[in-house]
Amino acid sequence: MASVLVPPTEPQGELDPPLEPDALIEEARERQRRRRLRVALLVGIVGAIGFGVYALLARGDATTVGATTSRNPSTAGYRCPPGDLGTVAFLRGGALDVVDLNGCKTRVLVRSHASGPVQFSFDGLYVAFNGGFVATQGGAVVRTQGAGTWSPTRDLLADGTKRGGLVLVRPNGPIRRLLPDGWGVLTFAFSRDGRTLAVSRSHYSSPAVPASTWHQEIWLVNVATGRKRLIFKLNPPALAPAWLQGFSPDDRWLLFWEDSQNSASLAADGLPLVALPLAGGKPVHIANELDHQDFLAWCNGALVYVIDRGGREVTLGDGIAVARPPLWHSQTVLPMDGKTSWNAVACPTAAAAARGGGGLVVAGGPTNDDSPFGHERRSLWMAPAGPRAVPRRLTQTDPPAGQTDELPMWSGDGRWILFVRTKPGGIAATGALYALDPFGGNLVGPIATIGRASNYYGSYSWPLQLDWHR
Repeated sequence: MASVLVPPTEPQGELDPPLEPDALIEEARERQRRRRLRVALLVGIVGAIGFGVYALLARGDATTVGATTSRNPSTAGYRCPPGDLGTVAFLRGGALDVVDLNGCKTRVLVRSHASGPVQFSFDGLYVAFNGGFVATQGGAVVRTQGAGTWSPTRDLLADGTKRGGLVLVRPNGPIRRLLPDGWGVLTFAFSRDGRTLAVSRSHYSSPAVPASTWHQEIWLVNVATGRKRLIFKLNPPALAPAWLQGFSPDDRWLLFWEDSQNSASLAADGLPLVALPLAGGKPVHIANELDHQDFLAWCNGALVYVIDRGGREVTLGDGIAVARPPLWHSQTVLPMDGKTSWNAVACPTAAAAARGGGGLVVAGGPTNDDSPFGHERRSLWMAPAGPRAVPRRLTQTDPPAGQTDELPMWSGDGRWILFVRTKPGGIAATGALYALDPFGGNLVGPIATIGRASNYYGSYSWPLQLDWHR
């Protein structure tokens, strides 16, 4: 990695005006959308989904009810878990809907032309999508250039401009320009305290462009003052624009992918995931990793990730590993090359751990070449987030034949796991939200039908289709 780490002591000024970057910016932003959304041709209208198996949910204390399996056709499940578990926003047929998990009533916020990624503001009062955001109680849509990224501490949306700048948008407030058009914004991420934006920059458009104008860099920008500091620079002729993954929970590290050779084909098979110390020091290579949102999770200050064994094909025996700063030495949690290929991973909340037994929840299915797409047959498993963990399958998520359970997510109170029961259809799929109590065994749903997702070599785009405020 031919790079220069810039000492963090001196603030850096603006670089010389770059060459016109329009072609690069448009190409890079479009590549980001394609990669994140896994755009594929969708199949024709899929027939009504048969979810013929549900488990009985008791009205009393859920932990006293024995486990039931989803294969029992005689059981009828409740359609809503008890308590107030928050709100889920999701895409369905071009519309943006929300379902309140306290009663499980669905409302339409945007009737058409909505696409992912979907993201709630920190307080759940707004939800953004690709092209705008809207209040969760309804109202007019505020249009934006892209999907944007919400601050984790207030209702403030960072959004790139069409010509490579960066603006800050406040609901019912003015738009503030943070970086000018032509700056070369590629990706950006808020720090956990909301005070800083990390911004990756690139002016590379083709090998014919002079290398001195590429500017493959990462900057930190103070949100309040706009003051910028250069923290990472990749020297030509090396070519690997940075795609930011985000800050560590303590804001001491910034993770990013090196987009090797600026190649979408190479990126599809996994890219070097790098940890950059913000207090100074050398970047650390963690692993080669796919750019899938549900393949990385922070657990108690450690990074848990899917071990990428087969490149873009994620059913060839992938494992789970954990790496901790500052050394970032990886330790295997669930081994690869086994009969089970591990996929999406979710870390327990503090409340789940306090209840006892709360561990990693991982989607896992049989190891195979998944050709054609749609034979994942995953169910959900629980395992400690430590080396050589022994996984336990949550039998109530054993899906009906021809379906697969995807995208596990812990509730804030640690009592429930939300997931998407998915009916594959080749390169596309339909899905419905379900909830389960991993301690008492209850399975609840379908809570809501959430439309379609693409299937890219066994990985579904559900993380971009929905978000859960909890």
